[in-house]
Amino acid sequence: MGRVRTPFARVGADTNRAELEAGIVTTRAAVLHALMQRMERTEGGDVLVSRPRAEVAEELGVTPEAVRAATRALVRGGWLEVVGPGHSGHATVYRLTLPCGVLADGGDERKGGHA
Repeated sequence: MGRVRTPFARVGADTNRAELEAGIVTTRAAVLHALMQRMERTEGGDVLVSRPRAEVAEELGVTPEAVRAATRALVRGGWLEVVGPGHSGHATVYRLTLPCGVLADGGDERKGGHA
């Protein structure tokens, strides 16, 4: 299955950490941005990402527990959906979904970042 990088990859990791340290964004927003940097669109239109919690934590200067709490909150809030649970050294796979009312793809109001 072919994958293509999404435009989210343009956001810099250094920017995420600096914004978090300055208090401009929350840990939840910084984690979402860190995940979005590595998201890829599948041929089927899904936007997926899988990153180790420790890697995201190190990038942002927070604990792995803070990343775990943030990703759980993002799932509960409708921003991410678990596609494949993490286990034995494999990171959880997430699909980008957007809460109802958030505009996606050129102004379409719909739930989901996938076709």
